[in-house]
Amino acid sequence: PVGPVNLPGQFYQRVSDKVESKVCANIFACEGEDGTQLIIAAIDQTSITSALYNAIKEEVAKKCPEIDAQKLIVSATHIHTAPGYKSPAKEVLSGASFDNIYNYFPTGSRYVSLCENTEYMDEEEYFVILKGKISDGIVAAWKARKNAYIAPEFGRAVVGHSRRVTYNDGTAKMYGIADKATFS
Repeated sequence: PVGPVNLPGQFYQRVSDKVESKVCANIFACEGEDGTQLIIAAIDQTSITSALYNAIKEEVAKKCPEIDAQKLIVSATHIHTAPGYKSPAKEVLSGASFDNIYNYFPTGSRYVSLCENTEYMDEEEYFVILKGKISDGIVAAWKARKNAYIAPEFGRAVVGHSRRVTYNDGTAKMYGIADKATFS
């Protein structure tokens, strides 16, 4: 998107003032010898709602009918610096952070945001952009398939870690340091 965006994923409103790095989608598409399809898309977003998932499947079906949209997996990297989106259908996000917090508010109280900035891209507009770009990426990945093989491999893989780091002595620390000999 161009311009400021809402950055969900915390318990207060954050609005971007610049793009530090672009969000991306990593998409893997394969087809077995028997025609079985599998497409996995990992998207830089806080979460993938059912409304977004269904909208992506509908877009993919329109753009490339040969793709079986039921064989599509879409996941989020759970990044807290991606633009917020909202379905034009006004879905209810049960289980979202604020829904859970409201259960613990005293009766009659209400949430007051620390930041009332409304000068950012409309989240419904971003929803339309997002479903379009992700579905374009899925179709491109599908059309770029080449013959390949998958084989088992054993060894150590270096992967990202959670904000909650654990150590060999059984302790854990939020935002702990993973570059330690005791990191598990």
